[in-house]
Amino acid sequence: MEIKGPGRIETSAVKRKTSTGAAAGGFSVSDTAESAGAIVAGPGPIAALDSILMLQGMDDSTQGRSKGQAHGEHLLDLLDSVRDGLLAGGIPRATLNRLAVAVTRRHDVFADPKLQDVLDQIELRAHVELAKLEQLDKRTA
Repeated sequence: MEIKGPGRIETSAVKRKTSTGAAAGGFSVSDTAESAGAIVAGPGPIAALDSILMLQGMDDSTQGRSKGQAHGEHLLDLLDSVRDGLLAGGIPRATLNRLAVAVTRRHDVFADPKLQDVLDQIELRAHVELAKLEQLDKRTA
């Protein structure tokens, strides 16, 4: 029997076996073997396990995004410290060193283009502030 869409059932493919020796309405057992579709497949190959283990070792895109976000927040905090130092009249040398290290530390490229753009802008701003402070430091020295 074959179903071809809603409401259409084709029964011409079904072969009905006529009972040759059985009594009318009686039960007879077929001597033919079961179809090959009824055979249960064995266990899958071990190679599938290697694929799963490899996927577990890969970083998730959300992990990369959160790392980038944490890096951006760290840079913004350092830039806030620089701004506060400028308003107070002096920036500690340690703050400048931390900012310089944080700007040069990241070399990752993130899959999210918006996040990448924001981080590039933050790092550019940090580079500009460092350059301005170096120029100011050269004038006072």
